[in-house]
Order: sequence, then C-alpha cells, then structure tokens
Amino acid sequence: MKKSNAKEKICGLVSYAVLAVLTVAACWFFAARYGVFGANMDWISQHSVFPEYFRQQFYQTGQFFPEYAANIGGGQNIYNFSYYGLYNPIVLIAYLLPFMKMSDYLMTAGVICLAVSVCLLYGWLKKRGFSTEIAQGVAVLFLLAGPMIYQSCHQIMFVQYMPFLLMTFLGVDRYWEKGKPGLYTLGVFLMILTSFYFSIAGMAAIFLYGWYGYPKGIRKRKLFGFPVPMIVAVLSAGVLLIPTAYAILQRSGSSQSQNLKELLMPNLQLDSSLYGTYSAGLTVILVAVLLGGIVCGSIRERVVSVVCVALLTVPVFAWGFNGMLYVRYKSLIPFLPFFCYLTAVFLNRMKNGEIGRWKGTFIFGGTVGVSLLALYLQGDGSRAQNYQLILFESAALFFFFLIFQKWKRPFLLLVPALVCLVLINHVVNGKAGNLVQKEDYQEITDSAWQDAVRDALDGETGLYRTEQSGVAKKRKDNVNRIWDMRQWTTSVYSSAYNTAYQKFRNNVFQVEQPFRNGLMQSASANPLFQKFMGVKYVIGRSEDGENFTTEVQEAAAPVIYGTNRVIAEKTYQAMKFPYNQTMLMQYVVTGNEKIADTGVEKTKGIQETNVTFTAKQGVTKEDDSWKIKTKKEQKATLSLDEDASGKERILYLQFDVENGHPNRDVSIVINGIRNKLTAKSHLYYNDNTTFTYLMKLSADQEKIKVTFGAGTYRICNLKSYVSDTTVLEDASLYRSTFTPDRNATKGNQISGSIEMEQDGYLITSIPYDSHLEIKVDGREVVTEKVNTAFLGCRMVSGGHWVTITYHAPGLSTGKWISLLGVFLWGVMCFLTGKRRKAEKETDEEVAEYASGVNKVL
Repeated sequence: MKKSNAKEKICGLVSYAVLAVLTVAACWFFAARYGVFGANMDWISQHSVFPEYFRQQFYQTGQFFPEYAANIGGGQNIYNFSYYGLYNPIVLIAYLLPFMKMSDYLMTAGVICLAVSVCLLYGWLKKRGFSTEIAQGVAVLFLLAGPMIYQSCHQIMFVQYMPFLLMTFLGVDRYWEKGKPGLYTLGVFLMILTSFYFSIAGMAAIFLYGWYGYPKGIRKRKLFGFPVPMIVAVLSAGVLLIPTAYAILQRSGSSQSQNLKELLMPNLQLDSSLYGTYSAGLTVILVAVLLGGIVCGSIRERVVSVVCVALLTVPVFAWGFNGMLYVRYKSLIPFLPFFCYLTAVFLNRMKNGEIGRWKGTFIFGGTVGVSLLALYLQGDGSRAQNYQLILFESAALFFFFLIFQKWKRPFLLLVPALVCLVLINHVVNGKAGNLVQKEDYQEITDSAWQDAVRDALDGETGLYRTEQSGVAKKRKDNVNRIWDMRQWTTSVYSSAYNTAYQKFRNNVFQVEQPFRNGLMQSASANPLFQKFMGVKYVIGRSEDGENFTTEVQEAAAPVIYGTNRVIAEKTYQAMKFPYNQTMLMQYVVTGNEKIADTGVEKTKGIQETNVTFTAKQGVTKEDDSWKIKTKKEQKATLSLDEDASGKERILYLQFDVENGHPNRDVSIVINGIRNKLTAKSHLYYNDNTTFTYLMKLSADQEKIKVTFGAGTYRICNLKSYVSDTTVLEDASLYRSTFTPDRNATKGNQISGSIEMEQDGYLITSIPYDSHLEIKVDGREVVTEKVNTAFLGCRMVSGGHWVTITYHAPGLSTGKWISLLGVFLWGVMCFLTGKRRKAEKETDEEVAEYASGVNKVL
C-alpha cells in the first residue's frame, strides 16, 4: 500500500514537472523566440511601466497606501491607475527586488504564473477524481486556450489572477468537504487585488461552480453560508475597491450606448465568444461539452449548461461583466477554468460509457449543426474565413468521436481543439509581429536614459517637467515611463484619467493625436503646450544613437508660479485658434468675471499666411480644399506663400479632415508631427477630425516635409498663421516663482516657498481636482479652477509657504472597510473552528451511541 502511494506521488510530481516544462516551452515557441515576452502596445507602455512607478514611489515615500501620481499626466489620482497592479501581490514581490528591472520581472512572472495556473488546474482536476489522462489533456487545453499565452505577454491583467482563481476553486471544494473557508476567502481576496476588473466575472464563476458542485445532504448552515467568505474577501479589499470606484466614477463619457434589444438577443458569433485571444478561447469542443450537459446531465448540470450557453451567446452578460462599457467577450476569460472543469466532466462521461453511441452522435452532430447555423447567421460574409476553422474543427471532432468508439481514449476528443489552438497560438502571438524586439527593448529600457534624466535635473532648483523626445513610436513606448521621481511629465495612457485635463488637451490646445487609441495622451511636440505645461527639459538621442541630447526651454512656465496678469474666462472662451493658445503665454484665465479686458492684445505678432501642398501624385486642389487619394503613403511638400525672414518663426496650421472611407484610418505627418483620425469602427475611436500642427521653423526654412497616409479624404477649412518666436521667449508672466522643498515634495504632497510681488493668483499646471487642498502659511485656502482646467487660488503679496496635498477620495473609507473585513475574517475563522469542533464532538457521541446500541443488540 505504501509503495503504491509513493508511486502515485512520484507520478504526480512528474506530471507537474512535465506541465511546467511544457508551459515554458510553449511560451518560448509561440512568443518569446520572436522577441521578448512582452507586446508592443499596452505591455510596453502600461502593464510593465505603472508597476515600476508604484515601486519607485514606495521607495521614495515608504507609503504602502499612496494617493497621488504627481509625475504622470500632469498629476493625477493614483487610483486612476490602480488597475495596473497598485496592490497586485505579484507586483508587490518585485518591491523586494530593487536590482531587477520591473519589465524583466513581469516577463518572468508571466511565465511562472501561467505554469502555476496550469499545474493548479491539473491538481484540482486530480483531486476531483479525474484520471491522469483527462486531467493532463484538459490542463494542456487550458494552457493553449486563446487568451492564456497571448495575454500573459500582452494585457497581463487579463490572466494574471488565474493562480488565485484556481486557488479559490480548490478552496470551495475544501469548504464543502471540511467546512474550512480560509483558502476560499484568501483566493478571492488575492484575485481582487490582482485584477479587480476581472474579479467580478471570477466571483460569478466561483458562485456557479459552488452551486454546481455542492454535495447532496450538505448542512443548510454551510449551504446558506457559502457567499459569506466571498463577502468577507470583498470587504477586506475595500482599500483598493472604494477609492478605485471613486476614480472610475469621476470619469465621464467613456461608455458606449447600447440597445437593450440587441443586448438581450442571442448572438451565435462563435468566433467572438469562443475563438481568439479576447474570449474564453476553448474552441468548438465547448459547444459539444455544453450540449452534452444539456442532453445527458442531471437537472443541476442542465441548468449550469444553459447558463453557460447564455453567457456565451447573450451579449448582456459580456456587457455587464465589462462594467457596462461595451460588449467584449474578454470579460468571460475568468470562466475558462470552469469551462475546463465541465470539459473534464464530459470526457469522463464519455470514458465511462455514460454517453452512448446514439447520444454521442446527436451531441457531435449537433455541434456541426451549430457551427453551420453560426456561419449562416453571421450575415454579410465578412467573417466567413473565421468559420472555416470552426467548421473544420466541428467535422474533425465528429470524426474523432467515431474513432473514440473503438479506442475509448478521452484524449482523442481533445485532438481537434488542440490542433486548432496550436494554429491560433502560432498566428496571433509572436508570428503576428506584436512583440517587442530585443534590440528595441534594450533601447527602451536602457538605464542610460535614467542617467540622462538625472544629469538634467541634478542642478535644477525649480519645479519643471522633463520628457523624452523621439518619433511617435518612441513617445508611445514612454507615455507613462518615469526614470526619476523628480521627473514630471504631461503624458498619460490609462483607461481612467482626469477628464478636465484631457478636455484641455483636446479642446483648448488641440494637441496632435498620433495614435489610434483616443485614450493615449502622449507627449506633444507643440512648443506652446510644452511651455505652458512647464516642460523645460526634453531628453533625446543624437542622430547616430550614441549620445544623449538635452533641449532646454529656459522660458518654460514653472509648474507653480504667482502672477497678477489675468483675464476673465468669458473673454478667453471667445478666442479662436491660434489666439486661444498664444493668449495663455501672456495671461492667466480665471473665473473672476469682474476683471476688465482693457489692454489685452489678441493678435500680437500673429499674421495669416497661405500654404500650398505639392506632391507628384494623389494630391489635388479643389477650390479652398485639398483632396488626397492614394493607395500608399505619399510624400509631399508644404510651402508658405512668403519668403523666409531670416529669423526663426512659428507656424500655426489647422484644418478639418473629411474621411471618404470612415472605416479606415487617416494619417498625416507634417514636419515629423503626426495626426491620425481613427476609423469609426475602432473600439477606441479618437474623434480627431480637426488636425492641428504647431511647429518652430528655422531661419531659412521655406518648405516643410509632409507625408499623406493611404486613403481617400479631403482637407478643408484650412487656417495658417505665422509669428516670430517672442511668444516662446517671453517669461514675464512667471516672475513670482515657486521654489520646492525637495524633502517635503513627494507622494501626495508638494511644499515650498514663493515670493509674490503683488496681490494676484497662485497658478499651477496641475490638473484641477476638488480633492486637492492648498494651504498657505499653514491655513487652508479656497481653490479655484484656472486656465479652464488647472489648480489655483488667490494670494496676497509677500513671502509665503505653500503646501498642496491630495487626498484620494474613498481611501480613508476603504481602509476602515478593509479593517472590518479583516475583523470579520477572524470572526469567521473562529466561529468555523468552534462549530467544527462541536460537530466533531456530536459525530463522536453519535458514533459512540451507535456502537453501544450495536453491542446491546
């Protein structure tokens, strides 16, 4: 008996080792051999960058519960970025590894988390009594499922919670079997901390599994108490959930309007709900599994199968689990382990002969029928190519079912799905060119950038911003990247953000939008915007790439300064381009309507000019507009209808774009500045129908390089102006400069001194938030919104000590709720232990009584 147990343990360890090695090999084969294990878009600019910023702030402040991100997006509530791992336990481990790049750590953690998830799934299935063949086959199916490898190196928050979700499934089994809620509660708690967004669907999957798998004859107390550990876990995570909810609710205009009828109408888009990387990704095998549950299962199993069918076909569920933002089946990824469990149940039934030849024929024939129906219903035929693989797998599954009748090996039924998943992984991962190339990765994360930033800031006594220059691609990679905690930037890319700041960028300065994603607020090349936001240092590479360059704008506005040169907002709002931008270099806009407008020069130094586009082909002038029709990028030249003045000038250029093909992007690059109008069908449509370009021209520059992107579109309502560079060089508005106290300026606080020459206003380029507090000489003052979107207050002349503090809304409440949750956790564990002891004593008494009765009889 002991030898048999030892053999089983050895076989189990070998299985775990094989699955772990297979996971690492799959990650390399499908992804890492094509570059690094990280993607070009969100991974390099969000998922690997925000965690590093969280770590840097922790090292600077020692605060485990931060409130403010002064360095990013002009300064924002840090809970705007909590989705990216603020309290993620996997990220927190990296705090103990200061010598390791966060991006390197997250690549390693991505592979380890995936391997742990695969092994946990295998162990869970084995504990549920499934054979090694079924457990291993389903574990491999889970590994190759569409989102697992892909999202582990792309949107890592989509799958990084999987180890804790699977831990919770094990905890649910333990709860039913032994009445112990600890593992169940811990798993839910860690899942929430890792990804609160996906934890909602994760908890729904847990609840569904708990209802599906609770044993018959269970005590009512245990049955009705099943939600309690989940509720305790949610309360314990209040310190994350409450302030994050406040931050998300402050964002407006992000959700898409949805038709209720469309949400409730079943949609048989198998390619959306099953195939692909933004769905559960288990392919057609899941259709057979659910049909099998409906045809051959118990009442409870049939109900669960019907619920799963509804999840996959009725859009309202995908919409709800996405926070009512949009219908995307990525929100169903947390159901993947439960779908795998149902697959194991189905295979076990097939193995044990519970599903005979005729029922099996109906199930697998029905799967082919469902695939054909989905192909028929998909409409205009635009996705017909996607259904070729679906039909192939359906037919192959039916064929392997016929082979199964002879060999009775459950793994045979997984072969078509595994083959399809291998093909899918090969196409969508590294082969698609989405991964960061090793050379680019070394360049992006080169610590020499940090040295260059520190060299620029070491002698700086004021409070200014520092950004990295480069082409649009480089600005994308560095949009959230902070090399030093003294480095403050204007850029931010996050699904939650300060809406007032984004509106200012889009509506007032109308800065260029070079990317498809409207949420990506990159560093701008607009010299007036840079000056206004206090971008004094711009770090770049020399043309040969060997050395670093530092551009210094001496006249840049300090982040905080004092002035008495103000105009009323009603006066300012009447100004049009480009005067609405140049005016902010000369005056401060306040809500004080009593301010007189006398002496305000709106057109100072600015003259209208005419421009002409010239190209070999594809560009024609039509009255007051220009028509572009080209199948590929077209080089062109922009000429000004004036001779070079021998002095540096500023060109102000703006025009509307009418897209002849609304479902295609439009891109125009002028003097290296790119603007893009996204296709209307794009999920994150940027609505950038007006292209604005501000650029500094050299003394002898008469022609400007232009690149028109492919497409058919029209340029109309063109406005062009020139001025000298005085507006960039004049710093008279910033005479009263704020001097920061570097020791006190960190975390959620900015402190320093200012000498006001006259009564006026304290002005900042920190985006306004009602939870920002200003104290002058220790007394709190009334804050105001200045320059339409920024923090300010009135201030009298003289020397003052100023402290600006941000209090994240909901954080204090969240802490108290977390304490309550932890307390209830302890109470729950105490009562559980006490109840189990009483139940044990009762069971022993019953057994002793029964033994005595048997002796008497």
